[in-house]
Amino acid sequence: MNACWDEAACCDRVNGNWEYCQNGPGDHMCTTFTDSGKQCCKGDNGGGTTSGGGGGDYDYADVLGKSILFYEAQRSGHYEGRIDWRGDSAVNDEGCNGEDLEGGYYDAGDNLKLHFPFAAAFTFLSWSATSFPEAYNVAGEMDNLLDGIKWATDFMIKCHTAPDALVAQIGDVDADHGFWGRPEDMNMGRPTQCIGPGNPGSDLASDYASAMASASILFKDRDPEYAATLLEHAKQLVQFAFDHPGKYTDSISTTVYGSSNYHDEMGLGVAWIAKATGDPADLARAKQVYGEFAGDLDYNGAWINWDDKTPAFVAMMCELTGEAEHCNQLQTWCDGKIDGSPYSPKGEIFIDKWGSLRHAGNVAAICIRAASLGVNREKYLGFVRQQIHYILGSTGRSYIVGYGVNPPTHCHHRGASCRGPNDCCDPNCYDPNPHVLTGALVGGPGAPDDYYNDQRNDYVMNEVALDYNSGFQMALAGLLAETTSGTTTSAPPTTSGSGGPTTTRDPSSCPGGDLEGCIALCPEEDADIYQDCVHECVQNCHK
Repeated sequence: MNACWDEAACCDRVNGNWEYCQNGPGDHMCTTFTDSGKQCCKGDNGGGTTSGGGGGDYDYADVLGKSILFYEAQRSGHYEGRIDWRGDSAVNDEGCNGEDLEGGYYDAGDNLKLHFPFAAAFTFLSWSATSFPEAYNVAGEMDNLLDGIKWATDFMIKCHTAPDALVAQIGDVDADHGFWGRPEDMNMGRPTQCIGPGNPGSDLASDYASAMASASILFKDRDPEYAATLLEHAKQLVQFAFDHPGKYTDSISTTVYGSSNYHDEMGLGVAWIAKATGDPADLARAKQVYGEFAGDLDYNGAWINWDDKTPAFVAMMCELTGEAEHCNQLQTWCDGKIDGSPYSPKGEIFIDKWGSLRHAGNVAAICIRAASLGVNREKYLGFVRQQIHYILGSTGRSYIVGYGVNPPTHCHHRGASCRGPNDCCDPNCYDPNPHVLTGALVGGPGAPDDYYNDQRNDYVMNEVALDYNSGFQMALAGLLAETTSGTTTSAPPTTSGSGGPTTTRDPSSCPGGDLEGCIALCPEEDADIYQDCVHECVQNCHK
């Protein structure tokens, strides 16, 4: 694929490229108009007309709304939402002492409520709205987003049953995974597991705190009393985390999502409280914790996912302070991921095979926030566009259910795959899912080779989950804010303590005119040569 800097050149180039490449009948040759993401494509051996196919015009606002719909499909309890094939489910869920735990969200394609990734996902969603509110306002989706966040935080309040007691997860993992059916048809027992002073979980408690503190900012003007309630819960949870340190995975049985550390979550929780209160004492504490935890956290190279929030902590500290110590560290992290990771032939940054697009979206989320804070803006915006456009269809297929060209039709999801107990309700069924799980991001390629298997039983490539969409949605909101206002900067640009100001990319130094075009020129015959070429493209085209 090649990229152009103006729309006329985009559509002119595809005609010339088609004649040269001769892809064959039914194939598409595309070129991207970089500023808007529009693609011109030709197919049918060059006989077709130039159009917006093969990915088409990327309607960020439309996709943002669809991503919010995905979360509505994941709701548990007495159903309230816009998904007509969902109904009431798990209305009798109870806490460890019989508390009412109706509500919340199912984690993925199963019917478990797993609160470690759940809290992390909704922190990302609230962060996307505090960072890029104009995106949700322009898309007309702010009310829908806040409705979904409140569905989550109402449930979090229920789960925080005492200042030092918290629900960790609900459901029997083996029984749930042994049942392929709609949540409305579940009849197995759903045990609840909790943490407390004698069986702590600083990671989980702090994640709840981040989710509730970030949400409190969104509700501060609309519902001050509710915002204050959320913030008080967040403060209690951070206190619980520091008073009783430990990993939640050491305190409950049958954990699905492991935890490797708890200092990243504790740091992020403290940072979000500082953001929510605006109190200089809370900010001073966040800065102190950042320094104290430096020996336990990999500020340079950590992953960003449901387990490790270290990069989010760094980004929040840059956001809060604007200081070189934190903003330069954020740049080091983004540069390390962008320049040091392998890429697929068509441009997907590849972090890990399990939910590879989830990881691409998470990196994009951190780096779009960095760009909006004035950190290496042009480079990071270019990278984020490339990753989000890959997800939306720049390769000729979309990875968002119900959106774009050739979207997934067999995502690994019980509710979407079953009309009722007598339907083709089986993970090995080859029929397309009878219900469209609109807006869900599937896992994507399982290797850096762009190969994707759209089969229901492929839970590596075709799983969906709360945390899959959250980073992607934040990055998408950042891009929409960029196209809406011409800038995503929501805080004063920071200056580098040693690196000086960032520079604007010189198109003449970038073969192919753009990162995607440059990567398209890399020889694929030798993997080592290809990766070296991709890294050179990243260095030359993202400056």
